[in-house]
Amino acid sequence: MTLGQICNKIPLKDKGCHFIAGMIVVILGLVFATKGIAILALITVAIGKELIVDLWIRRTFFDYWDMFFTICGGFAVMFSYAIIEAIRQF
Repeated sequence: MTLGQICNKIPLKDKGCHFIAGMIVVILGLVFATKGIAILALITVAIGKELIVDLWIRRTFFDYWDMFFTICGGFAVMFSYAIIEAIRQF
């Protein structure tokens, strides 16, 4: 099941789906790589989705708010991860 199919079943609006996508990208980045690569992947996916999928493939417009909410979802995970790391070291 893709993220789009999940968002169609759950009453999330478009920005909520972008927020969840950002969270998923960072979680995968943290599991399989480092924090820096997770952030780089997040920014690449957020900008790439808007440029490639929306602007070039769908021929719609570059939505800065979609990109913003994708990055916010990723930063929410990174912030939570930093708090958990700080607690574990304490």
